[in-house]
Amino acid sequence: MSKWSYRLQQVVIVILHLLLLYWIFYALRETGHMKSEYVFYHFVGIGVFGTALIKGCAEWGKWLYRLDKAEQEKRND
Repeated sequence: MSKWSYRLQQVVIVILHLLLLYWIFYALRETGHMKSEYVFYHFVGIGVFGTALIKGCAEWGKWLYRLDKAEQEKRND
């Protein structure tokens, strides 16, 4: 597996984390102007997005690792 695929993965992860941080900042900044129900839904969404981000990144990393390991085994045989 080439290094660019790992770098691409890292860039995507950073962008998604920055998006999540911006959403958190927005929700905290606008909390005084929104109804409690909307604030609740924002934080539920943030939690779901964060969970999906962690799970997705872990699965993507595992997939790349398995691909890399399979390529190494082919070269060694």
